[in-house]
Amino acid sequence: MEDIPKNLSVNEIALEVAQLLVDLQLSDLVVLDVKQQCTWADVLVVATYTSETQAKSAMHEVKQLLYRYDFPIQTHSKSPQSRWLVVDAYNIVVNFLNPQERTFYALEDLWKEGDLLFSTKKEHS
Repeated sequence: MEDIPKNLSVNEIALEVAQLLVDLQLSDLVVLDVKQQCTWADVLVVATYTSETQAKSAMHEVKQLLYRYDFPIQTHSKSPQSRWLVVDAYNIVVNFLNPQERTFYALEDLWKEGDLLFSTKKEHS
């Protein structure tokens, strides 16, 4: 296993999560610093998946990355029927949505007051 620096900020680790999701070909990634807007997370990561297999694989890889940084995983979605999956690592909450749920919930619009740290969405580019 590679050595991972433990002195990175939460934002830097969230950006590593985003890069991992880009590498796994999830789309429309948005990373928002929301620590001024909410009490239960510092950073929200939102991504769109195209298949259940892609979502499950991405969740597994994200959890492994966060474990390597000593982030405890508080909860994660287990239901295979769910179209909105979550990895909650306290400071960083990673949301995986299918395209329909992504449009319906529009999480980045709900948290638009947060600072945009990263985006692959066309309207944010």
